[in-house]
This record gives sequence, C-alpha cells and structure tokens, in this order.
Amino acid sequence: LFRSAYRGDPGLLLSIYGGRGVSLDNQRRYADAENAFRKALKIARDLNSETSVAPLLGNIGRMQLRRGDVAAALSTIRQGLRLADRPTARAFRPQLLMLQADAMFRMGNLAHAAALMDERFRGVDIEKTILNDRDAHETAYRIYTAVGKDRLALRHLAALKRLDDQDRKSTRLNSSHVSESRMPSSA
Repeated sequence: LFRSAYRGDPGLLLSIYGGRGVSLDNQRRYADAENAFRKALKIARDLNSETSVAPLLGNIGRMQLRRGDVAAALSTIRQGLRLADRPTARAFRPQLLMLQADAMFRMGNLAHAAALMDERFRGVDIEKTILNDRDAHETAYRIYTAVGKDRLALRHLAALKRLDDQDRKSTRLNSSHVSESRMPSSA
C-alpha cells in the first residue's frame, strides 16, 4: 500500500523500508527485517546512493548474522567494505569492520576477529565513545575475552557499562519530562 502511495518519491520509500527494517529487527523478526533492508537496498542502488548502500549492506549482514547465516553475512559485509573504501561511504567502515569481526568470531577465526577489532578501534578514545559504538564494544569484549586479551576486554566492558548507564539515565530523564508534561498545572 505505501509503495504505491510514495512511488513518486524513492528517497522517502527508501527511508520507510529502512525504518521498517530497524523496527522488525527490534522485534527480533530478522528475516522480515532483512527483506525490508533488501527493498531499501534496491532503491538505494537505483538512486546510486553509496551513502545508503554501505549501511544497508551492514544491516543486511547483521540480520544474516542474527539468523546464523554467517557465510552469507560475510559475503554481504565484504560488499559493504569494498564500498566503504570510497570517500563517500568511508564513515560506515567501522561498523562493517565490527560486523566482519563478529562473523570471524562465529567462524572460530579468533585471531582475525581480534585484528579486525584492533582496526575498528584504532585511533578511537574508548572512554569517549558514543551510544552508536555500543555493539562494537560488546563484540570487542567477547572477542578479546576469547583471545585472552583480558585488559583490553575489560576496557571495552567498562565502555559498554558507561554507555548503558548513559542510556538508562537518558531514558529516565526523558520519562521524567514526559510525566511532567502530563501533570495538570496547579493554578
């Protein structure tokens, strides 16, 4: 239904499918999320939008990992990494490196997974990362623990806790503001 309504605006349709994929991922409906991301990917390719294609390939790879299809995920992630070598899509390289590291970890290639996480966090101040880096810290913690880099694993665990605490604080603050806005004023 919405496809026919927004046929004249492929950019909006791209956003709708991407948002739908995120929503389905949050519902743990990974195959459906992958399908939504694939629809968005087709539109992004039709629009020649490397800045949309690279993260969509990452999202598809993530869904494939969550479904346990590591070989397909690795192929998809590698497509994204080839794009991320271009200046227009370079910003998505860290996310794709994290996903590739996760795939290597799941395949039992721990040394390669750790090397990818080293590359992912090269030049990054772990104490100053943002919520978007949460999954990367979690993946780094698992990988570094598995390869015996305990000190590095603990640094990522501390960053993960810091980000989770920030997220909880932000959620409480937002909830508080919503509650206050619903309270009738006493006049």
